[in-house]
Amino acid sequence: ARHDVIAGMGYRIIHDDIEGAFPVEFSPVSRTISLVTAFLQDDIVILPGHLALTVGSKFEHNHFSGLEIQPNLRVLWTPTFSSTVWGAVSRAVRSPSRVDEDVISRFVFDNAGTTTIIQGRGTHHFKSEELVAYEMGYRATPHQRLSIDLAAFYNNYDRLRTLRASTPETQGSNVIIPFLVENEAKGQTYGGDAAITFQVSAWWRLRFGYSYLRMEVQKRKNAPLGTNIDAVPGFNPEHQGSIWSSFDLPGQIELDVAARYVSPLPGGTQDVPHYITGDAKLGFHLGSHVRFSVVGRDLFQARHFEFRLPALIVPEERDIERRVTAALAWAF
Repeated sequence: ARHDVIAGMGYRIIHDDIEGAFPVEFSPVSRTISLVTAFLQDDIVILPGHLALTVGSKFEHNHFSGLEIQPNLRVLWTPTFSSTVWGAVSRAVRSPSRVDEDVISRFVFDNAGTTTIIQGRGTHHFKSEELVAYEMGYRATPHQRLSIDLAAFYNNYDRLRTLRASTPETQGSNVIIPFLVENEAKGQTYGGDAAITFQVSAWWRLRFGYSYLRMEVQKRKNAPLGTNIDAVPGFNPEHQGSIWSSFDLPGQIELDVAARYVSPLPGGTQDVPHYITGDAKLGFHLGSHVRFSVVGRDLFQARHFEFRLPALIVPEERDIERRVTAALAWAF
């Protein structure tokens, strides 16, 4: 009665033929890849109604890195009826793919009659990227109209993907500079989330949210010269905040409005500035089975930037436009 055990297994086989065209190709062109997975988990009740433990692991055997074991340990403590404390430690991996092993990508530059080709090459010694995650949280309902949710995390990454410039090669009048895919970086992320929900009245709810994320990436000790880190901290905003308000109006009309703030993304070819934008949804119940809704997203500006990749990957800028959609749902 104190144990709830679940287990499972899976098998996947994938065959592909990727006929590359300049500037990206795969070598070999065709591969057959198999993946075997299994998991085992036990939810253990230590003190009924107050303390529970979850122990489990995923097991995976993939074509590229062999056997991967990904364990997970979670503790749930409920000291009172209205409060909960939880914590977890887990390991996860991103196993290699054909992009890490088989890809050949090229960027071509012409300079005074000499063609320079930057050539990214996959390597067959690429290993799985590894994560060990530490998490803890607190959830409470101090009042029937108020709930609080807090969470914090620290993630430790190892064997992150890097690109290393190798010895230049010549091919006729062309100069080829190979960049090899390797595992010579490590990193840490830490931060947390906070959410407060307030039931102002029977027809009005408010929710406030805030997220903080700090990312640090370094080369591993004794990384070869010419190693370049692939993970860029500037691709993730450090601060995000939101406010959401929901109204249950007369006539079975629902109105949801939300605003959010996202901090700048520094680095890359050009900084992405911070922005504030909002969404809204108006829903109508047309009888007991039909619902019609109109949703507007990113309403504060006609368009705004949220993300930019380096110019070598995406030479043009992309932005998010203001948009409105309508939906009709029939439940039967």
